[in-house]
Order: sequence, then C-alpha cells, then structure tokens
Amino acid sequence: FSVRGTVSEFLKEPDVQVLFRTERLALDSILPSPPPDQPQLRGKLFTTLQFRWIENRLLGEGTVRLEEARLENLNVLREVFDRLAILPGLTETLLSRLPDSYRERFFEKDTLLEPVEFRVIAKGEEVSWEGLRIASESFEIRGSGQANLKGAFLFPAEIRLDPALSGAIIRSVEELRFLTD
Repeated sequence: FSVRGTVSEFLKEPDVQVLFRTERLALDSILPSPPPDQPQLRGKLFTTLQFRWIENRLLGEGTVRLEEARLENLNVLREVFDRLAILPGLTETLLSRLPDSYRERFFEKDTLLEPVEFRVIAKGEEVSWEGLRIASESFEIRGSGQANLKGAFLFPAEIRLDPALSGAIIRSVEELRFLTD
C-alpha cells in the first residue's frame, strides 16, 4: 500500500489531502483473525482513494476492487438451504430436485466469489458506495448504500439466485410460486 498527501494551513484551519492506494493487499493481513472454523473473507484488495479533510469535513472518492475473493468456512448455498429448513423436509426435497452440480456445491466448505468492484464517496460524516456487486455461481447481490460516523447503515440490495436453484425451490414449495420473475 502507499499513502501520499499534503497539508496546508497547518496552524490555522488545516487542509489535508491524501491519496491512498493498495495493490494485491491480502485481506487476511489487515482483517482480524476469526476463531477456528468461523467465516472469513479472503482475497486481494486493490484501492485508489483520494480524500480531503477541510473545515472538519471529509470529502473524497475512489474505487475498491477485490480479486481472488472467497468466503472461507462459509458455503452460502448451504446457508440459504439451512435458513429454509424451518419447513419440515424442505432441505431433502430441495436437494433431490437440484442438478448434480448444485448437490456437489452444497457440500463445499467455501464460497468462491467473482471479482468485486465498487465506487466509494465520502461527504462530511457519511460514506456511500455505488454499484456494489457480489456474485458467485449460485447468487448475485447488487446494491448501493451508505453509512455514517454515528453508526447508521443502509444497504438496500437486490438478491438474485441462479435459475436452477430458484426453480428447485419453487418446485419444492408451491407457496413460493409468487417469487418467480
């Protein structure tokens, strides 16, 4: 990673400008280590963030990209099935209606993700992100959101399941027919 910046009007009202970059920074070198067998995000982080601190306000923007991403110790497909398991016998029915490739994925330990890239914007006490897309072979999440220094967090997102998976779910539970399209 690299950081470059300038400070002007240091003794009056400082104007701080910073350019922050990372290239192939391993997430496990900057994220806290979870307990054994707990989920952890792995991958290589690329960022270009340019920020300015002036008059007690943060202003700036940049891009964040994650490559070679995987959720270690978390199989999202299996997690979806586990959440649906509140209906008796549903998991077995779903598994029996999935294509063989899905049944194999169901028993994998990790979830491999496609590259993730999104834009970040900072204004005052708020940071927002645009065009966030997190995807694997089985699902896709798209959305934009924001967070502020007071702890508020908003991330409305659209979740899409692979057609084979959603079809198996709908065929297994007649009441879910309204989810089509």
